[in-house]
Amino acid sequence: MKDIGTHLFLFLLASTAIVAITTMLAEPDDATARRVFYHRWKKFILTSAAVALVMILLGYTLASI
Repeated sequence: MKDIGTHLFLFLLASTAIVAITTMLAEPDDATARRVFYHRWKKFILTSAAVALVMILLGYTLASI
């Protein structure tokens, strides 16, 4: 858990780039892409957090068996 702030910053930076590129490729109109970007970015962050939480819980659960 060392340098958690740096890792969170890098994750947010990479996720912003990933969502921006996929939004621009998925939406034919720039105005529509701008409108849906925040929703897609928030969904990506929350889904990634859920996956990380499941991985941490499984790690603790399976490590104690």
